[in-house]
Amino acid sequence: MNAPTGGPSGPGAQDPRFAVGRRSITRVVAAFGAGAVGASLAGSVSARQAPEAAGTTTTATGAVVLEANPSGDCAPLLQALYDDGVRAVSLRPQSTYLLDSPVFLDSDDPFDSLVIYGNGAELALGPGLGRTDAFTADPQTRWAFFPNTRRDAFDGDAVSVDVDHRATGDAVGGTPRLVVHQVVVDGQGENRALAFFNRCAGRFNDVVMTAARTLVSWFDYCDAMVLDHCQARLDEVDDAWLLYQVSNGDGIVLLSPKSERGIGLASLWNCKGATIASAISGPVRLNRCRAVSILGGHAEGDVATTSAYVIRSSQVTIDSSLVYPSHSDDVPGIVIDDADDGLGSVVTLRDVGEMVFHRDGARTVKSDLQGDVGWAPVVSLSRVQRSTRLVAERVYTQVGTLQQGSRWLPSAGFRIVSADPDVTAALGTATALWQRACGSWELVHRDGWQVLPAGGAGISSSPALRAPEFLEARASSDGVGGSLRATRLEYVAALRDAEGNYTELSAVVAAALDDSSSVRLRLRTSGPGVLVLWRRRGPDVAREPEVSVSIPVQGPEVTLYDTGEHVGGVPWGSGTGVVPAEVAATNRTRDLILLSGRPVAQPLPMSGR
Repeated sequence: MNAPTGGPSGPGAQDPRFAVGRRSITRVVAAFGAGAVGASLAGSVSARQAPEAAGTTTTATGAVVLEANPSGDCAPLLQALYDDGVRAVSLRPQSTYLLDSPVFLDSDDPFDSLVIYGNGAELALGPGLGRTDAFTADPQTRWAFFPNTRRDAFDGDAVSVDVDHRATGDAVGGTPRLVVHQVVVDGQGENRALAFFNRCAGRFNDVVMTAARTLVSWFDYCDAMVLDHCQARLDEVDDAWLLYQVSNGDGIVLLSPKSERGIGLASLWNCKGATIASAISGPVRLNRCRAVSILGGHAEGDVATTSAYVIRSSQVTIDSSLVYPSHSDDVPGIVIDDADDGLGSVVTLRDVGEMVFHRDGARTVKSDLQGDVGWAPVVSLSRVQRSTRLVAERVYTQVGTLQQGSRWLPSAGFRIVSADPDVTAALGTATALWQRACGSWELVHRDGWQVLPAGGAGISSSPALRAPEFLEARASSDGVGGSLRATRLEYVAALRDAEGNYTELSAVVAAALDDSSSVRLRLRTSGPGVLVLWRRRGPDVAREPEVSVSIPVQGPEVTLYDTGEHVGGVPWGSGTGVVPAEVAATNRTRDLILLSGRPVAQPLPMSGR
């Protein structure tokens, strides 16, 4: 491996933090005390020397063990090892290593990398780290490592991460210059971060970020950045993300990342190809990205204050993933926010489930997670372009409670809203609601906004429907809180088809509440169709209903919780205003063929009903 080309020269030449080359390690030992560092730096250390001759400790893999410095900054010791040719460093378990000055990995060999085996140790980031204007999101962020930037780029407190100070010059590659295993990165609640790369790759395995700004970002093209089983904890820093992209870079991979309290997993910009697999919570932000795949995601928005996915002018497929809607209407699970530049997003939701999770108030730390609350929509189209396209393939809604454990039941919904009145109108037509109930559809702009069958063929069939049947209407004993008090409630329901025609009414059912504050409703439906539900306190719901609601359902069964002002998280009163007694006594639905979302004919009987 080649020696670093930067060396202790340039603006930082007189800085004692960098006077740690091959011939000056003994000065570092003297400065910090031989007792503190003798185990790892007793004299000149080289990876090519036998550990016995160097007077150091190595692991079975040949990594040099770095002892924590109880007197202060460990960064000069780590820089000294790197300058002496050491490329694998092992940290002591349960030890804390303060990094209070930047470390420059500035060998001119593009295949030269430093591997840090953390073994569960902590890297505490101090105030003396270097900042860089190349991190355009916040030039005041302090960074511990600068892979592939020469140390002469350091002037005062700023590091010029640019082409002129790139250690490898024109020789660049996608090989990792820094690999970190099993460490805790503690930003100590300040605007501090771990590594800022200069056109090279990095790999982070089992790294936990706490109270820091980010783990990784970069300047210029940095392809093939990999984060494997990394986590973010303690949201003490604003705009914190595990990975924060501010420059070009493709082939990004995040495997099994996890975030707590809304800390971001990945903020990607102008990325052409990324995979985020098996993520647990934490938002993902995409801006002008293409070929992004999110697989096996578990987005617990119900305990977060930010949306799971914010998508702007990007192409992304969210596959086999779950979205838990928030208890706040202004925090949708997925936000499509296409700026006014003509670049529309193409978002595909494949086998995505809306998981409506009612929490038991006695077992949650947030009081707003119990009681009579609405649910945020799964998707919000806040801004759209004519090229914006939303594709759904086999999406569904399920409901669960803490008392039910892992038993999730089919429910109604998959709510979608838009700030654009034309999109709202297109989503709310009778045909569009029926198509959405099927679980597979496309929202596209073709001479106006339309909801079409998935695949864009524009042809679908709508069998005749039967009246829904109440299987259960009782006071809930599932720990679902609500605003209902001791009373008697009546319910009646019907299904509506793609033409807006109704089935006959269901039988009227009643639920008496004593101690419970919510009602559990379970119905058998012949959907897909739109379930129209009416409610009244006391008798005669068919003639004088007090509230109603319309929700797309797939069938064959649906479970909903009426919590007072909401049913299934949807506000009562959002129905059609039709009085049940005005619905015909006979079934008016029929077998239909739909072309481009419009009923065009009645074919030969398909359903046998």
